[in-house]
Amino acid sequence: MTLPQFAEATGFYSCQEVESDEFRGLLRYVLKEEKEFCVMAGDLQRFWATIATTPYSSNMVASDIRDPLYRFVHKILAATLIGRYEEDKVNQHSLFCLMCMVERRPANLASILAWSLARPKKGGKNARLYGGPYITMLAANLDVFADFPPDLMRAGPAPSLMELKSLHLARIVTVDTPLAWEAVTEGQQVPPPPGSAAAEAMHGAIPQRIRAPLQRHQLPARERPIRQPRPEPLTLEGLYDRVEQVRQEMLEGLQVIYDHFHMQPPPFWQPQQEGAAGGQEEPAEGQQGGAGGA
Repeated sequence: MTLPQFAEATGFYSCQEVESDEFRGLLRYVLKEEKEFCVMAGDLQRFWATIATTPYSSNMVASDIRDPLYRFVHKILAATLIGRYEEDKVNQHSLFCLMCMVERRPANLASILAWSLARPKKGGKNARLYGGPYITMLAANLDVFADFPPDLMRAGPAPSLMELKSLHLARIVTVDTPLAWEAVTEGQQVPPPPGSAAAEAMHGAIPQRIRAPLQRHQLPARERPIRQPRPEPLTLEGLYDRVEQVRQEMLEGLQVIYDHFHMQPPPFWQPQQEGAAGGQEEPAEGQQGGAGGA
Protein backbone atom coordinates (compact mmCIF):
# COMPACT_ATOMS: atom_id res chain seq x y z
CA MET A 1 0.00 0.00 0.00
CA THR A 2 1.39 3.37 -0.98
CA LEU A 3 1.24 6.47 1.16
CA PRO A 4 -1.55 8.14 -0.91
CA GLN A 5 -3.62 4.94 -0.64
CA PHE A 6 -3.04 4.78 3.10
CA ALA A 7 -3.92 8.47 3.46
CA GLU A 8 -7.20 7.89 1.63
CA ALA A 9 -7.97 4.78 3.70
CA THR A 10 -7.52 6.66 6.99
CA GLY A 11 -10.06 9.28 5.91
CA PHE A 12 -7.62 12.12 6.56
CA TYR A 13 -7.49 13.06 2.87
CA SER A 14 -9.79 12.63 -0.07
CA CYS A 15 -8.92 11.17 -3.47
CA GLN A 16 -8.53 14.64 -4.96
CA GLU A 17 -6.31 15.84 -2.13
CA VAL A 18 -3.79 12.99 -2.38
CA GLU A 19 -3.32 13.77 -6.07
CA SER A 20 -2.55 17.46 -5.49
CA ASP A 21 0.90 19.04 -5.37
CA GLU A 22 0.17 20.34 -1.89
CA PHE A 23 -0.11 16.79 -0.55
CA ARG A 24 3.23 15.83 -2.12
CA GLY A 25 4.95 18.79 -0.46
CA LEU A 26 3.88 18.00 3.11
CA LEU A 27 6.53 17.10 5.68
CA ARG A 28 6.69 13.37 6.45
CA TYR A 29 9.56 12.09 8.61
CA VAL A 30 12.54 12.98 10.76
CA LEU A 31 15.81 11.69 9.36
CA LYS A 32 19.50 11.98 10.24
CA GLU A 33 20.41 12.96 6.69
CA GLU A 34 18.87 15.68 4.57
CA LYS A 35 16.10 14.43 2.30
CA GLU A 36 13.22 15.98 0.42
CA PHE A 37 9.99 16.55 2.40
CA CYS A 38 11.72 15.59 5.67
CA VAL A 39 13.31 17.39 8.58
CA MET A 40 16.58 16.56 10.27
CA ALA A 41 17.19 15.79 13.92
CA GLY A 42 19.06 19.10 14.18
CA ASP A 43 15.79 20.93 13.49
CA LEU A 44 14.18 19.18 16.45
CA GLN A 45 17.17 20.05 18.62
CA ARG A 46 16.89 23.71 17.64
CA PHE A 47 13.15 23.75 18.34
CA TRP A 48 13.52 21.96 21.69
CA ALA A 49 16.04 24.58 22.82
CA THR A 50 13.41 27.30 22.33
CA ILE A 51 10.61 25.68 24.35
CA ALA A 52 12.29 23.57 27.05
CA THR A 53 14.51 24.03 30.09
CA THR A 54 16.70 20.96 29.52
CA PRO A 55 19.06 20.01 26.69
CA TYR A 56 17.95 17.84 23.79
CA SER A 57 18.47 14.13 24.59
CA SER A 58 16.77 10.75 24.51
CA ASN A 59 15.30 11.31 28.00
CA MET A 60 13.13 14.34 27.26
CA VAL A 61 9.85 14.68 29.15
CA ALA A 62 6.93 17.02 28.62
CA SER A 63 7.28 18.52 32.11
CA ASP A 64 10.49 20.20 30.89
CA ILE A 65 8.49 22.28 28.39
CA ARG A 66 8.18 25.84 29.67
CA ASP A 67 4.76 26.77 28.29
CA PRO A 68 1.82 24.85 29.87
CA LEU A 69 -0.18 25.21 26.65
CA TYR A 70 2.52 23.35 24.72
CA ARG A 71 2.52 20.66 27.42
CA PHE A 72 -1.23 20.26 26.98
CA VAL A 73 -0.92 20.01 23.17
CA HIS A 74 1.82 17.38 23.55
CA LYS A 75 -0.40 15.39 25.90
CA ILE A 76 -3.18 15.38 23.31
CA LEU A 77 -0.76 14.27 20.58
CA ALA A 78 0.61 11.46 22.73
CA ALA A 79 -2.90 10.23 23.48
CA THR A 80 -4.21 10.36 19.89
CA LEU A 81 -2.07 10.54 16.78
CA ILE A 82 1.22 9.38 18.32
CA GLY A 83 -0.40 6.71 20.48
CA ARG A 84 1.97 6.37 23.44
CA TYR A 85 1.29 4.75 26.80
CA GLU A 86 3.71 7.12 28.54
CA GLU A 87 2.20 10.48 27.66
CA ASP A 88 4.90 12.49 29.47
CA LYS A 89 7.67 10.96 27.34
CA VAL A 90 8.81 13.13 24.43
CA ASN A 91 10.19 11.37 21.37
CA GLN A 92 10.92 12.46 17.82
CA HIS A 93 7.35 11.69 16.69
CA SER A 94 5.61 13.94 19.19
CA LEU A 95 8.27 16.65 19.01
CA PHE A 96 8.00 16.66 15.22
CA CYS A 97 4.22 17.18 15.41
CA LEU A 98 4.56 19.89 18.05
CA MET A 99 7.18 21.72 15.99
CA CYS A 100 4.97 21.66 12.90
CA MET A 101 2.04 23.06 14.88
CA VAL A 102 4.00 25.82 16.63
CA GLU A 103 5.99 26.90 13.57
CA ARG A 104 2.99 26.45 11.22
CA ARG A 105 4.71 23.96 8.94
CA PRO A 106 2.20 21.67 7.17
CA ALA A 107 2.80 17.97 7.89
CA ASN A 108 1.39 14.78 6.41
CA LEU A 109 -0.94 13.26 9.01
CA ALA A 110 -1.13 9.93 7.20
CA SER A 111 2.65 9.61 7.22
CA ILE A 112 2.76 10.38 10.95
CA LEU A 113 0.07 7.78 11.69
CA ALA A 114 1.88 5.14 9.59
CA TRP A 115 5.04 6.01 11.45
CA SER A 116 3.28 5.50 14.79
CA LEU A 117 1.65 2.20 13.77
CA ALA A 118 4.96 0.79 12.51
CA ARG A 119 6.91 1.71 15.65
CA PRO A 120 5.54 -1.04 18.00
CA LYS A 121 6.99 -3.80 15.78
CA LYS A 122 10.38 -3.09 17.36
CA GLY A 123 9.01 -4.20 20.74
CA GLY A 124 8.45 -7.81 19.73
CA LYS A 125 5.51 -9.91 20.82
CA ASN A 126 4.96 -7.87 23.97
CA ALA A 127 4.54 -4.62 22.06
CA ARG A 128 1.23 -2.79 22.25
CA LEU A 129 -0.56 -1.06 19.43
CA TYR A 130 -2.43 2.09 20.45
CA GLY A 131 -4.81 4.25 18.45
CA GLY A 132 -7.91 2.10 18.40
CA PRO A 133 -10.18 4.65 16.64
CA TYR A 134 -7.73 4.94 13.75
CA ILE A 135 -7.42 1.15 13.44
CA THR A 136 -11.21 0.83 13.40
CA MET A 137 -11.43 3.49 10.70
CA LEU A 138 -8.82 1.66 8.61
CA ALA A 139 -10.63 -1.66 9.03
CA ALA A 140 -13.95 -0.13 7.99
CA ASN A 141 -12.52 1.61 4.91
CA LEU A 142 -10.60 -1.53 3.83
CA ASP A 143 -13.68 -3.81 4.24
CA VAL A 144 -12.01 -5.90 6.94
CA PHE A 145 -15.31 -6.34 8.78
CA ALA A 146 -16.72 -8.21 5.77
CA ASP A 147 -14.44 -11.18 6.59
CA PHE A 148 -14.27 -10.56 10.33
CA PRO A 149 -17.68 -9.52 11.73
CA PRO A 150 -17.35 -7.16 14.71
CA ASP A 151 -19.76 -9.21 16.86
CA LEU A 152 -17.40 -12.20 16.63
CA MET A 153 -14.29 -10.19 17.55
CA ARG A 154 -13.07 -9.57 21.06
CA ALA A 155 -13.49 -5.98 22.13
CA GLY A 156 -10.44 -4.13 23.34
CA PRO A 157 -10.15 -1.98 26.43
CA ALA A 158 -12.46 1.00 26.58
CA PRO A 159 -10.79 4.37 26.03
CA SER A 160 -10.15 6.34 29.19
CA LEU A 161 -10.87 10.01 29.50
CA MET A 162 -8.25 12.57 30.43
CA GLU A 163 -8.70 13.27 34.13
CA LEU A 164 -8.09 16.55 35.88
CA LYS A 165 -5.58 14.85 38.17
CA SER A 166 -3.34 14.03 35.22
CA LEU A 167 -3.39 17.68 34.21
CA HIS A 168 -2.32 18.63 37.73
CA LEU A 169 0.53 16.12 37.71
CA ALA A 170 1.69 17.35 34.30
CA ARG A 171 1.74 20.94 35.63
CA ILE A 172 -0.68 22.07 32.94
CA VAL A 173 -3.32 23.67 35.18
CA THR A 174 -3.14 24.89 38.74
CA VAL A 175 -4.51 23.00 41.70
CA ASP A 176 -6.29 26.04 43.09
CA THR A 177 -9.81 27.01 42.10
CA PRO A 178 -10.78 28.54 39.79
CA LEU A 179 -8.62 26.58 37.39
CA ALA A 180 -5.95 28.48 35.49
CA TRP A 181 -2.94 27.75 33.34
CA GLU A 182 0.33 27.18 35.11
CA ALA A 183 2.85 29.98 34.82
CA VAL A 184 5.51 29.78 32.13
CA THR A 185 8.67 28.48 33.77
CA GLU A 186 12.15 29.88 33.28
CA GLY A 187 15.32 27.82 33.26
CA GLN A 188 18.95 27.61 32.26
CA GLN A 189 18.08 26.48 28.75
CA VAL A 190 16.11 29.65 28.04
CA PRO A 191 17.28 32.21 30.64
CA PRO A 192 15.18 35.25 31.51
CA PRO A 193 16.14 38.64 30.06
CA PRO A 194 19.16 40.26 31.75
CA GLY A 195 18.23 42.82 34.34
CA SER A 196 14.71 41.46 34.89
CA ALA A 197 13.32 40.42 38.26
CA ALA A 198 13.42 36.74 37.24
CA ALA A 199 17.12 37.00 36.33
CA GLU A 200 17.96 38.62 39.67
CA ALA A 201 15.95 35.99 41.57
CA MET A 202 17.67 33.16 39.68
CA HIS A 203 21.11 34.63 40.33
CA GLY A 204 20.27 35.23 44.01
CA ALA A 205 19.17 31.61 44.50
CA ILE A 206 22.68 30.35 43.72
CA PRO A 207 24.84 29.90 46.86
CA GLN A 208 27.43 32.64 47.32
CA ARG A 209 30.37 30.23 47.40
CA ILE A 210 29.64 28.87 43.92
CA ARG A 211 28.07 31.95 42.39
CA ALA A 212 29.88 33.13 39.31
CA PRO A 213 30.20 36.91 39.05
CA LEU A 214 28.31 38.53 36.24
CA GLN A 215 30.48 39.46 33.30
CA ARG A 216 30.42 42.87 31.73
CA HIS A 217 28.45 41.67 28.69
CA GLN A 218 25.81 40.14 30.99
CA LEU A 219 25.05 43.42 32.75
CA PRO A 220 22.22 45.55 31.37
CA ALA A 221 23.31 48.34 29.10
CA ARG A 222 23.59 51.75 30.76
CA GLU A 223 22.12 54.75 29.04
CA ARG A 224 24.56 57.64 29.19
CA PRO A 225 23.46 61.22 28.38
CA ILE A 226 24.85 62.77 25.25
CA ARG A 227 27.79 64.99 26.06
CA GLN A 228 27.09 68.63 25.39
CA PRO A 229 29.56 70.51 23.19
CA ARG A 230 32.04 72.75 24.93
CA PRO A 231 31.00 76.41 25.03
CA GLU A 232 33.02 78.98 23.16
CA PRO A 233 35.56 80.94 25.20
CA LEU A 234 34.13 84.14 26.73
CA THR A 235 35.35 87.39 25.13
CA LEU A 236 34.22 91.01 25.31
CA GLU A 237 32.62 90.74 21.89
CA GLY A 238 30.79 87.55 22.89
CA LEU A 239 29.63 89.13 26.16
CA TYR A 240 28.34 92.21 24.29
CA ASP A 241 26.44 90.02 21.83
CA ARG A 242 24.91 88.02 24.64
CA VAL A 243 23.79 91.18 26.48
CA GLU A 244 22.25 92.52 23.28
CA GLN A 245 20.46 89.23 22.70
CA VAL A 246 18.99 89.25 26.22
CA ARG A 247 18.01 92.90 25.82
CA GLN A 248 16.25 92.15 22.55
CA GLU A 249 14.37 89.22 24.11
CA MET A 250 13.23 91.47 26.98
CA LEU A 251 12.02 94.10 24.54
CA GLU A 252 10.06 91.53 22.59
CA GLY A 253 8.49 90.23 25.78
CA LEU A 254 7.49 93.74 26.86
CA GLN A 255 6.05 94.41 23.43
CA VAL A 256 3.84 91.33 23.75
CA ILE A 257 2.59 92.54 27.15
CA TYR A 258 1.80 96.04 25.86
CA ASP A 259 0.01 94.63 22.84
CA HIS A 260 -2.08 92.39 25.05
CA PHE A 261 -3.27 95.33 27.23
CA HIS A 262 -3.53 97.74 24.27
CA MET A 263 -0.98 100.14 25.78
CA GLN A 264 1.66 102.30 24.22
CA PRO A 265 5.21 101.63 25.40
CA PRO A 266 7.15 104.59 26.86
CA PRO A 267 9.46 106.34 24.39
CA PHE A 268 12.63 105.99 26.48
CA TRP A 269 13.01 102.22 25.97
CA GLN A 270 12.17 102.09 22.26
CA PRO A 271 15.25 101.50 20.12
CA GLN A 272 16.16 104.37 17.80
CA GLN A 273 16.68 103.77 14.11
CA GLU A 274 20.21 104.13 12.83
CA GLY A 275 19.13 106.48 10.07
CA ALA A 276 17.32 108.74 12.49
CA ALA A 277 20.26 108.85 14.85
CA GLY A 278 22.61 109.68 12.00
CA GLY A 279 20.31 112.45 10.76
CA GLN A 280 20.37 114.16 14.13
CA GLU A 281 24.14 114.08 14.46
CA GLU A 282 24.87 115.66 11.05
CA PRO A 283 23.03 118.95 11.69
CA ALA A 284 24.83 119.26 15.00
CA GLU A 285 28.18 119.13 13.20
CA GLY A 286 26.95 121.65 10.63
CA GLN A 287 25.86 124.03 13.33
CA GLN A 288 29.25 123.78 15.00
CA GLY A 289 30.94 124.50 11.68
CA GLY A 290 28.71 127.48 11.08
CA ALA A 291 29.52 128.86 14.50
CA GLY A 292 33.21 128.56 13.82
CA GLY A 293 32.86 130.37 10.48
CA ALA A 294 31.05 133.18 12.20
